[in-house]
Amino acid sequence: MEASVLKSEIRASESTLLDLKGRKIEAMKELRKMQRDEHIPAEEIEEQKVWTDQIEAQILAQADALIELEEQLDTLRAQEHESEE
Repeated sequence: MEASVLKSEIRASESTLLDLKGRKIEAMKELRKMQRDEHIPAEEIEEQKVWTDQIEAQILAQADALIELEEQLDTLRAQEHESEE
């Protein structure tokens, strides 16, 4: 894979990661608001907790994917550097 393609994928992955972090913040705000409202059933609060946990899992998976892409780019650059010598 070319370095330019990897860089493009890294930027897209970083953007997705930022979007997911924003979603998690919003989900956490909603969860806290729900927890303060004594009229909201416990089941709804639990659903919001599950949703927040799912977003966290997506963040971790996206971070892993980003790390993998960065490692691929580092490997490609090292190979290019070796071939230039």
